[in-house]
Amino acid sequence: MSFSAGSNYGFYYNMQHVSRRYPIFQIDFSCNGKGMAANFDMPISKENTQTVDSIFIMGQWQYDVFVYIREKDDGTDKIYYSTDFGVLKIDFSDGSWWELEKIEW
Repeated sequence: MSFSAGSNYGFYYNMQHVSRRYPIFQIDFSCNGKGMAANFDMPISKENTQTVDSIFIMGQWQYDVFVYIREKDDGTDKIYYSTDFGVLKIDFSDGSWWELEKIEW
């Protein structure tokens, strides 16, 4: 996965899930150069999640996007996740964001 950012920082991404019936994804990311890191535990289910949305990214609309709003003030505000592509966008509290540019399989 390739994310765009305001500066040249490294990116680490790790995703895990528990089961197919009720997946709980653990998404870890860190940004080299700023010493920034955050963890998200997100229950992903259209039936029990009210934050299902769509987002225009990579030149097309992505649907069934889960928007996780972080309650802690650690610099990370929102993470946008798609079951098709994984993490699509990350919003930070300073107004900056990372956005998925492309996927190479």
